[in-house]
Amino acid sequence: DRQAARDWYKKSLTLAKRLAEVRGTPEDQRDLSVSYEKLGVLAQEDGDRQVARDWYKKALDIRERLVEARGTPEDWRDLSLSYEKMGNLAREDGDWQAARERYEKSLAIRERLVDVRGTVNDYDDLAVSFYKLATVSVSKQEQLELAKCGLSISETLYKGTGIPRYQTFIRAFKRLLK
Repeated sequence: DRQAARDWYKKSLTLAKRLAEVRGTPEDQRDLSVSYEKLGVLAQEDGDRQVARDWYKKALDIRERLVEARGTPEDWRDLSLSYEKMGNLAREDGDWQAARERYEKSLAIRERLVDVRGTVNDYDDLAVSFYKLATVSVSKQEQLELAKCGLSISETLYKGTGIPRYQTFIRAFKRLLK
């Protein structure tokens, strides 16, 4: 029930705004950005890219401020997700250059997170970034290089975890390599 979900997300947004105004902690700001992002996801799934863009932009603005203010790995990861979502919208709009720019920003953050933390989730995010960027690459050679990087990460993740999701990644990267 999409309308019920939207209603709940809007209620959550109202509460998050109130907490951000009253307490104003970084955690309250992060919660507010998550509320904006969830509404953006719903709008995007409904095909309303402009509304999704507006919600995502609000989340992005908060996340940029959080990175500047405290810059935890979680703040950086949230920012990378915002860039990815904005890139997805640009790709859906056929604006390959804007999509590429946003995916590159997301990739740069994720590479940094792998260097700093190196969790399975960080590598997972990095593989996703390689895939997204490969789908908007400017040349076949660049697409192949990005796909090889993503394939290597995905194969390592699958061998280390056995999670079937990584088999799906592996197949997707192999399709790009053809």
